[in-house]
Amino acid sequence: MFQIPLLCRIALPLSFDTISARVERDYYHSVQAFEHHVKLMVSNAQTFYGNDTMEADRIEELADELLGALQ
Repeated sequence: MFQIPLLCRIALPLSFDTISARVERDYYHSVQAFEHHVKLMVSNAQTFYGNDTMEADRIEELADELLGALQ
């Protein structure tokens, strides 16, 4: 079972659900702000799970697909 590190600090926790809800509510006033939150979500996952973990890698892959769709 995965245990949460006691000293893990994520200043702005973000998930796909959070970002999706913000998109639906027109929270983002620029593509850059949206991209920043997607990249921050990836960074948070790497901090939380570790850089070379299956979980962080999958979140990064999904984020890359999402950002690629913008272009």
